[in-house]
Amino acid sequence: MSASSELSPAGAGYTLPVFACAAAIAALKYLLQPQSLREVTVNLVEPAVSVEIPIEQVAGLPDGSVLAITRSEPGANLDLTRHTPRVGLGAVAS
Repeated sequence: MSASSELSPAGAGYTLPVFACAAAIAALKYLLQPQSLREVTVNLVEPAVSVEIPIEQVAGLPDGSVLAITRSEPGANLDLTRHTPRVGLGAVAS
């Protein structure tokens, strides 16, 4: 992250794809370096800011793949997907 980029909390509300991307980022990070993650940084396109998205859970699976879970938080907006689990799955090609 560059010094000029802005970091804002994930409380304002974001669309579902932001949380799906966060889960995928968490799964990839765990594949590269297995460790517990509480949040990941997602760089948004518009507004052009970086935000921290909480990770509910990340775990390695017996087949070597990784599963990561976030929960949708659209903020004050009416959204039927509120608190819906978003899953990211990562695997290493053999």
